[in-house]
Amino acid sequence: MNNRAGVVIGAIVIIVILAFTAYWQFGRNQSASVLDSQQPITQEQPQDNRIITALHQYKNGTHIIAGQADVPTPCHVLSETVSVSDATPRQATIAFTTTASGDVCAQVITSARFKTEFIAPENVIINATWNGAPVQLNLIPASAEDDLDNFDIFIKG
Repeated sequence: MNNRAGVVIGAIVIIVILAFTAYWQFGRNQSASVLDSQQPITQEQPQDNRIITALHQYKNGTHIIAGQADVPTPCHVLSETVSVSDATPRQATIAFTTTASGDVCAQVITSARFKTEFIAPENVIINATWNGAPVQLNLIPASAEDDLDNFDIFIKG
């Protein structure tokens, strides 16, 4: 009877050790991610984790920005407007807006291309918003000879 009790106690000890190890490994990572997601958002940080990557070309006093961004469905239309401030330092804000057509559409994230042009000094600071919320704009310099009507953006990562 003592041999059988020792085997049962040994099995319970092993189960407790495995349970503690699993909690230590997985429970700890979940609590760390919860703390990270609860950090306050400052004005400088985008409220959306969205990053819009685009090509940027400056030619003859005109900024040309062309790229693509993900929209919620193929039925969403992506539009953009640019406003340039007269304050110093000069800033341009590209306001991206998505609107859904009245059609019934599958919920499939779709890439939508855009191209916008505006006149501003070469050293203007360019920001972006997505449906009113600030987003990060990643501009890749393009040479004056590049054709931004027909482009591809390849992002490593």
